[in-house]
Amino acid sequence: MTEEEWCSSGDPAAMLAWLERRLLANQRKLRLFVCACCRQAWDQLRPALRDMVEVAEEAADLDPWYRPASAALNSRFYGALIELHQTPLGELEEEIRSLAARVVFGVEKKSASRTRALCPPSTPKAQADLLRELFGNPFRQVRLVRASLRHRVRHHSSAKKSKEILFVREWLGWRQGLIGQLAQAIHEERAFERLPILADALEDAGCDEVELLDHLRHPGPHVRGCWALDLLLGK
Repeated sequence: MTEEEWCSSGDPAAMLAWLERRLLANQRKLRLFVCACCRQAWDQLRPALRDMVEVAEEAADLDPWYRPASAALNSRFYGALIELHQTPLGELEEEIRSLAARVVFGVEKKSASRTRALCPPSTPKAQADLLRELFGNPFRQVRLVRASLRHRVRHHSSAKKSKEILFVREWLGWRQGLIGQLAQAIHEERAFERLPILADALEDAGCDEVELLDHLRHPGPHVRGCWALDLLLGK
């Protein structure tokens, strides 16, 4: 897959397969991808199913083998599961219940492609966009650098400039760590409408990486695991 194909693809299965071959499809991102796909059917889900997906998102930041979900998350998850057993579920609801359980207990790499069964209401193009939201542009890797190194690189001729995004560590210390605090609050509260504010703060701190700032200012959709937000959170 070329960079142009990645940026324009509407085939999430091919994108996932390519990520797996390149060893870029870590389990956390895959679990969050499944949750994001389930959220595309949000308006059609009863409260218990929404609870399951929300718990799955919280659990996605945990290693299912070494860092089990908290007692409160487990209680909420099984409470929703018991409630769902009391009434028959439609095909879409059955699929989302199954996917949420897979996220909580660990998603094998190939199982993420099963979310194609959610189309409709989701679409392959929408799922491809979610993969770009989560993984960014794998052809433009991000490097954490000191301001001095970035200054030297920027003075190279254009032919020598790297395609990498150079993120200066010192930006995170601007105004007593304000950027990290904003990013953490947005992540925890799913307040993605505040991402442009975060972009403004980054720019004030000295960041002029266009791809990063444009992504934060883009209307989205944005989801948990957004590559730009993860960068600021060190995930």
